[in-house]
Order: sequence, then structure tokens, then C-alpha cells
Amino acid sequence: MKTTLEKYKHQLIVLGNGFDLAQGLRTGYADYFKDKYGDNPSMELMDNAWDMVLFDRKLHNHSEWANVEQAIREQVTGYESIARVRNGLDNPNVLDTSNLLGSYIARRMASMIDEIHTVGFLQSSINHKDTVYLSFMRRELTLFEHSLYTYLKKIVGQSENDDPWQYTVSSDDLYESIAGMPAISGKSVLEKQHNTILTFNYTSPFQRRDEGYFPGLDSVRFIHGSLAQGDIIIGIDALNQGVQGQRELINNEDVIPFTKTFRTLQSTSNYDTFSDVFDSEPPDCIKFFGHSLSEADYSYFQSIFDHVDLYGGVTALMFLYRPDGRYDGSDLYLKVTKLINKYGDTLDNKDHGKNLLHKLILENRLSIKRVY
Repeated sequence: MKTTLEKYKHQLIVLGNGFDLAQGLRTGYADYFKDKYGDNPSMELMDNAWDMVLFDRKLHNHSEWANVEQAIREQVTGYESIARVRNGLDNPNVLDTSNLLGSYIARRMASMIDEIHTVGFLQSSINHKDTVYLSFMRRELTLFEHSLYTYLKKIVGQSENDDPWQYTVSSDDLYESIAGMPAISGKSVLEKQHNTILTFNYTSPFQRRDEGYFPGLDSVRFIHGSLAQGDIIIGIDALNQGVQGQRELINNEDVIPFTKTFRTLQSTSNYDTFSDVFDSEPPDCIKFFGHSLSEADYSYFQSIFDHVDLYGGVTALMFLYRPDGRYDGSDLYLKVTKLINKYGDTLDNKDHGKNLLHKLILENRLSIKRVY
């Protein structure tokens, strides 16, 4: 019987923003927003429409007001969200206090798009107005990405100025804890592993892995770009929830440019795909840390699970967390259950899909553990 450490020699480690947050790096969207606008933000002074959208969610006490990907999806696919802007465009010179977001976005559009001031635009079809709006919001998304990129560069730079090695050392410690789970392993054990990091973050503390840090780490793949590449991507999943509950590809030509798949394809940067993340054999274990497991990245998880043949294969899944003053990991049980069940719905054999979660637990291939 192989020990756990012997079984987990080849690992895929999936990282989300929680990896940086666990080290005290203020890389959350809420941190960005507060740094840029302070404690008393004003929609009138915001320099892109997506900051306005976030602020409107905050004003309405949205429980996930800083969830940018959710905000984008609702703003470009939700009928009510689009209608609010359309109403603002009927008279962009008037500030409607009952429709502040729609009015302010319409004002910004009117200051940048001459067509909006024409009688022809006011009399044009709803479809045309929506197309103009979505095209505008796509350009605004580039401004938002640049603003976030600038903030993250500053935060990482401040951290390195305070202590040039602290971010590397703390990242190495956390990596070793993740890679060594479920046991506490020394460098000599980790060096025998072959690990790949698949990161949804834009930060990269892994450059010094050739200097004795991050033992066993063979490669790092960035899903949506990195600060080092000078280009980052923000977008929504290409899959949408259908009327009958099924997931289907977004086919609205005006919304497709907001999807991560389209953005990655369109980008001129050298983005790493994860087709080469796996060697000829699937990893022994896939470990998740600091990721929200949100639907915005569901397509990536589906591709990974398909590749390792999650139902018929032997790859284990381990979801890890490190509790702090803001997070205790208790929500992971529900999130993991939903993720596995959603993936099970995609299997051709529906009976397999229904009992996938149960099968993984019985085979000791699914666990949720705390990282110390």
C-alpha cells in the first residue's frame, strides 16, 4: 500500500487570490477600490464605467459587491441592468436620481460617442442601442483592467520595497504547506515531486524557484496573464445558465467579447494555455487553494476534470484553506459539493453524474483540509 506522499508525486496546484490574501497582500477588488477612491467615493469622479458599476453594487449593499466577474455578467446579460442604461440614454443630460448608475454611464457614453447626441440614435431600435452600449462597456473594461494592473503593480512593489525577500519567502512557505499536504513534508521530500501551478492570479512570486525556493515546482501557468507580462484579463465564463437550468455557450455576438475565452484569444500577449499542464499521465492529485470556485471559472474546471477522467480515473481532489480573521473555510463544503455536482451534470452517463460525489468520497479521492 503506497503512502500518501508516494501517491502524490505529480500534483497540479490551482491557486486563486486567496493565496496572496493569506500573506497579507491587499490584492482584492475591494482593496483596489478603497485605495483608488478612499472612504467617500463619488460616482461622478470615477474614471471608468466598471468602477461605477461596483460602486452602485456597494451603495445597494450587495453582499458580493466586489465580485467583478459577477458584476460584469449581470451588467452585460441582465435585462434590468441594460434597461437602466437604455433609459439613461433617452436623455443623457438629465441626472435621474432613481437611476443613478444608468444616468452616469449614459453621461459618460455621451461624452465619448457623438452618435448618442443624434436624433437618429434616440429613434433607433433597442438592439442598436444595446450594441452601442455593450461596445462601450467593452472598451471601458480595458480601462478598468489597466487601472487594476497599476494598483497591483504598486502593491507588489511596496511589499518588495519593505522587504525584497518577504513575498518570496512567505509564498514559498505557503507553497510547501500546500504541496506537502496532508502530511508535513520537508524539502527533501518535496524535491522528489513534479508539481505544476495553475494560477488565476496576476502576481508571480515564483521567479526564484531556481534559487532553492519552491521545491518540486516544475512550471507555473498563468490563466489570465500576469503583471510580468504587462497585460491582464478580466471576463466572464463562456458558459451561461440556460432557461431550463442547463449550461450553454453564450451566443450573443455583443456579449462574447466579454468572455475570458474570447479575451485570451484576442490578446497579443503570450498567454500560457493549460493544454501542456499535464504530462502524458494525469496528476496524482489536484489541489485547490484560495480559489472561490465560482461559476466564472467553471469552464476551466470542466476541462481539467475531463482531462483526468474524474469519474473513471484515479486523480484525487484536495481543497485546502488557511483560516484567518476574515475566513474560516466553512463555506468550502457547500462550494465543493456544488462544483462536483455541476460537473456531474455534464457526464454522458447521468447515473455516473448523480453519484460522482459519493464515488469520490468512497474512493478517498475527495477531501477538504486545513493548511497550517
